[in-house]
Amino acid sequence: EFRRVLFRSKLPGIGEVLSNQIIAARPFRVKNELVQRKILPQATYQVIADLIVVKQIATAAPPRGK
Repeated sequence: EFRRVLFRSKLPGIGEVLSNQIIAARPFRVKNELVQRKILPQATYQVIADLIVVKQIATAAPPRGK
C-alpha cells in the first residue's frame, strides 16, 4: 500500500503524521503543491524535493454512446 511505502521510505522530515497528511491530500498536479497547500513546511520540502515525484495516473475515458 502507498501509505506504507511512503512511511517506510524514511524521507527526511517525513514521519507517519505527515505521511498520512500527504496521502489524504492527494492527488497533486505538481510536487510543490505540498507547500502551496500547506501540507509541508518549505524547509522540509527543500530537503526532499529532489527525492520525490508527482506522477499523473491516466484515467480511462468514459464510454461513448447512450
